[in-house]
Amino acid sequence: AELALCDASNGSDGGGNGGGSSLVFVLIDEVESLAVARRQSIEGGEPSDGIRAVNALLTQLDQLKSYPNVYVMCTSNVSDAIDEAFLDRADLKIHLGNPSISARYEILREGLNEMHRVGLISDRGVGRLGRAEVAGFADSLGDSLGSMALGEGPGSSAESESSDTFPSAKRHELMLWRICQSLEDESGRHLRKLPFLCFSKHVRGDSTTLDRFLRALHTQAALGKEEDSAEAGGRALAPSSHQGQVMEM
Repeated sequence: AELALCDASNGSDGGGNGGGSSLVFVLIDEVESLAVARRQSIEGGEPSDGIRAVNALLTQLDQLKSYPNVYVMCTSNVSDAIDEAFLDRADLKIHLGNPSISARYEILREGLNEMHRVGLISDRGVGRLGRAEVAGFADSLGDSLGSMALGEGPGSSAESESSDTFPSAKRHELMLWRICQSLEDESGRHLRKLPFLCFSKHVRGDSTTLDRFLRALHTQAALGKEEDSAEAGGRALAPSSHQGQVMEM
C-alpha cells in the first residue's frame, strides 16, 4: 500500500488529487487475519493490538480513495470473521463457489493428461478426450449412457458391452462427465489431487489403462463422499468440550 501511495503521489496533479501514471493493484490474501471483526475480539477478551491493527487498516484504505489508479483486492475463506466496517468499504463483493461441472471436467482432464505424460496411464485414450464443451452433451445423456459406461446401468455389467456400445473416446468422455456430476461439493484444490490420490490407492503396478483408471476414479469419488458424510455425522454427534466459544470448522 505504501508503494501504491508513493507512485500515486509522484504522479499527483499538485492539488492533492492522485494522478499516478501506473495502474496499481494491491492484493491482500486471507484478509481476515488483518481485518478480523473487532466486536468478536472485544467479546473474546483478545489483546487490543488486533483492534488497533484493524483501525489502522481502515484508515489507510480511506486514504487510498483519492487515488483512482489504485485498486485493492482481498480474498478470504472465512468471510464471517471479517470486520463489518471493512466489508462496508468494499465496492464489489463476489462469492466464488466450487467449480462448475465443466470446470471440474477440465481439471480432471488436465490431471489425466499429466498422468499420461509421465506414463502412469498407458494407453492413448487420454489425448482423445474432448474438452468440456464437447462432452457437455453428456449433461442430458450422462444419467443413462454415463452410468452404462461405468457399469452402473441395467445391461452394462460387462466392460465389453459398454466398449461395443460407444466409441472408445466418447465412452471415456461420458465416464469422466458422469464422475464430475458426483463431485459437485469438491473444491478445485481437492479435484487436482484426486487423480493422483486415486492412483496411489487403487492401482497396482506402474501404470494402468484409461478405462480401468476411470472406474477406479469413480470408486474413489464415491468413497470420498461416504467419508465426508461419516465425518460430518461424527462432528454432529460428538459432545462439545468448548461451550461458550465460537469455533470455525
